[in-house]
Amino acid sequence: MEERYSRNRLYVSENEQSIIKDYKIFLGGAGIGSIVAECALRLGFEHITIVDGDKVEKTNLNRQNYTGNDIGRYKAECLAERLLSINPNAHITVHTEFLTSDNIEALIANHNVAINALDFKDETPFVFDKIPYFRSVFACKKSKCMIHKSIQTLAYVRKFTYLSATKHIK
Repeated sequence: MEERYSRNRLYVSENEQSIIKDYKIFLGGAGIGSIVAECALRLGFEHITIVDGDKVEKTNLNRQNYTGNDIGRYKAECLAERLLSINPNAHITVHTEFLTSDNIEALIANHNVAINALDFKDETPFVFDKIPYFRSVFACKKSKCMIHKSIQTLAYVRKFTYLSATKHIK
């Protein structure tokens, strides 16, 4: 296991660590999704595509992984910079555009995991959920998984973060 991920051995096996390293994650929405992306990267997912046409605003700073220096910049670009500062070897792809019912299927293609962290401004989050590979709130079909922005997803991330912190405190 790479030294970077050696402490993950408490959560994932060496074999699992090598598998997730090459899994391709699609992140639709870089607001709340910024937290999920950072947790995924720190766990060992090194191929992440970020799609969001929104820019950082001051009101985002209390709940998303951005700083005052990011205000006015594209969330996807800021998040990519943050992720690459954590792991310069990661493969981060950025699309500074909004997901729509017209472009979502093409952008999601060729990813193993899709994370729906979209705002509910229109029908796009629901279109996301109806894509054949990603039918249910958390389902895996043909090695494809979809995670919907929900209390369960955020609770899992928080639980993982909490467990990670408490194990290292002891």
